[in-house]
Amino acid sequence: MWERVLFENCRISYLNLRGAKLADVEFRDCVIDEIDLDRAKASRVSFPDSTVGVLQCEEATLGNVDLRGLQPHKISGVHSLRGATIDEMQLMLFAELFARELGISVE
Repeated sequence: MWERVLFENCRISYLNLRGAKLADVEFRDCVIDEIDLDRAKASRVSFPDSTVGVLQCEEATLGNVDLRGLQPHKISGVHSLRGATIDEMQLMLFAELFARELGISVE
């Protein structure tokens, strides 16, 4: 379990947190190419001033996870984003992805 951890000014290629338990973790001013949160249990996790290329969160349990400002090129596990906070710009950017995941046709 990672508890009360701060990563600052890091460059991470692949961060494997699959099945991990995270509480009060912050990635500040970090560049993460790919983060794997599949089946992770994460609460109070944030990414201020950070970027993430690929966000994997299949079957993750999120509580108060702040994704505002991130612009991942790919997200897997959209249905597992319950408990996350995103901003209005992200909602617009991810609209097609959300629609596809929900089986909604946009014409």
